[in-house]
Amino acid sequence: MPGKRIDDFYMDRLGKALGTPDAEELAFFEALRPRGGAVGDDDQGRYVRTLPGGAVIVLRKRTAASDVRSPALRVDPNPESGV
Repeated sequence: MPGKRIDDFYMDRLGKALGTPDAEELAFFEALRPRGGAVGDDDQGRYVRTLPGGAVIVLRKRTAASDVRSPALRVDPNPESGV
């Protein structure tokens, strides 16, 4: 790899590995979707809250200034709170 340090190479690979969900993560969020209560970025980069049955409420739309994504969806222990 001319012009690229070896640690840069591994950091690039690590970033790609951490940014790509595995089958277990996909299955977890697929099961969570109908229950509702998850908050985070969707595949379109919008910040959303899931509702029981699989619908979503968009809490914040993606803009050029908000191009930083949340690390992961989190489960709200009280989905009725309306936050």
